[in-house]
Amino acid sequence: MRDRHFYVSLFILGAAMFMSACVPATPAPTPTATPCPPISSVAPQVISPNSQLVPNLQPTFQWVYSGACHDAFGLDIAPDGDFTAPGIILEQTSGPQTTWTLTEMLQPASVYAWRAYAISGTSTGPYSPEPWFWTGPICPSSVPDIPELVSPIQGEIVIDPSPPLDWSYPDVGCLPEAYQFQVSTLTDFQQTILSGSTGSPQTSFETGVEFLQDCTTYYWRVAVQHGLVPAEYSLVEQFSTDFQGTCSMTPLETPAFYAIGCAGTQSMLMTFQFPDPPQASYQARAMGTLFDCFPNESRPVLLHCTGLRIVPAQTVLIELVNTQSGAVIFSGEERIPSCN
Repeated sequence: MRDRHFYVSLFILGAAMFMSACVPATPAPTPTATPCPPISSVAPQVISPNSQLVPNLQPTFQWVYSGACHDAFGLDIAPDGDFTAPGIILEQTSGPQTTWTLTEMLQPASVYAWRAYAISGTSTGPYSPEPWFWTGPICPSSVPDIPELVSPIQGEIVIDPSPPLDWSYPDVGCLPEAYQFQVSTLTDFQQTILSGSTGSPQTSFETGVEFLQDCTTYYWRVAVQHGLVPAEYSLVEQFSTDFQGTCSMTPLETPAFYAIGCAGTQSMLMTFQFPDPPQASYQARAMGTLFDCFPNESRPVLLHCTGLRIVPAQTVLIELVNTQSGAVIFSGEERIPSCN
């Protein structure tokens, strides 16, 4: 009896195993690839180089990107920040990495701007911001060249309480490490109302802080900086402020010369001040160059005249002519600024 139960149990176990073997296995589901959306409208955010001097002529660029589904990145490196210039360098990363060492050589002692953008197939995303950087070598302290002040200079009238300060440096095959600048109401600079360092070879400084007072004369200068020590300072230049055109204490009886400066890349702007808003049409002339005049809508007593740049000279004769009567209503010698 025991043997019969034993064989019955074996039969039941074998049948169960047979039926289990015959049940087809359920296949694992194949994952469906999520299609890539159109390239993201997010622009890369640049990290470096950013307002700095790079250590070599094939620097490494770095940025971050929060978008998805990109194959690579494009980089544009523009000399003098001109992205339409023929000398622009265009490179593409070999994958989606966010660092890239330039394969092409940059020019020494030069300034560049750069930008990055994502690439997906034949589509490209928006550009990143466009920071500046400079290439060396750094000028040794033995280089005696000093900066030349560009603007504001030669007694220019400034109507901005926070104007940009611009200067230039001669092309000597190297760049200064940084510049030191000073602005003062005193010619000896014993006290300054603005001073500091650019921290880079940048030949300008601008701040959003209003640091000038109205109806005041200021003096400023710039020096190349080696480490923390400024070298020889530039020649001192002077400018004055007149934010509302009300600083002259003597009422005008006839039109007077107000200011002259550079405009754009090829033009100059002369300004004359009238006792009352001018009603006639006028034209200014200097060294055979004619300047067409137009009124200032926000400051009606001012008349602006534009024309081609005049070769810098110590002083030139400037005349303002009433084009209707032909009468010369202003005549005087004024200094012409350099527009380098």
